[in-house]
Amino acid sequence: MTIANYVSLGRILFIPFFVFSLHAAQVNDESFFKTTAIALFILLAFSDWLDGFLARQFDCKSRLGEFLDPAADKLLSLGVLSYLCLFNPSENFGLPFWFGLFYVSRDLILLALYLLLKTVVADVKIVPTILGKATTFVFFTMILCYLLFGKNQFVDFLLSVNTVLLATSLIFYTRDGYLQWRPKKRPTR
Repeated sequence: MTIANYVSLGRILFIPFFVFSLHAAQVNDESFFKTTAIALFILLAFSDWLDGFLARQFDCKSRLGEFLDPAADKLLSLGVLSYLCLFNPSENFGLPFWFGLFYVSRDLILLALYLLLKTVVADVKIVPTILGKATTFVFFTMILCYLLFGKNQFVDFLLSVNTVLLATSLIFYTRDGYLQWRPKKRPTR
């Protein structure tokens, strides 16, 4: 296990505490829980950057890290979206249901395509792109702004931008998967 893997594992372990704090902040309407939820979210978002930085800086990339980092990202996204979009106890608190459904559906489609490719192409390469990083950055910024200021026009703007980025990245990753799958053409003589 590398230090980057420990950071990713720590991120996974803190996600339930974040979701609990988020729930407690909404149900109890206490500033302690809101502050805790915000602090944990900032820590989780920062650790997303930190594990990648450590892996590159100390050249400690690993197969486990290739699994743990995206798994931690998806678990955090699912945790926050489950609460804010899908299992929201109050209509005045949360993000639109359609956004959570779209986000989760997109991830399930990409996972299904990855598993399909893995059975057909032995060595599937998923390369992080600037588009993927921008999508994650806008998502984290949107959630942080929502936690700090509640639902407002800027959060709605970030929601729209994130929706476009999610759709674009779905198209991009699907195209990339197709290019890895299609049989390579042999030169003709």
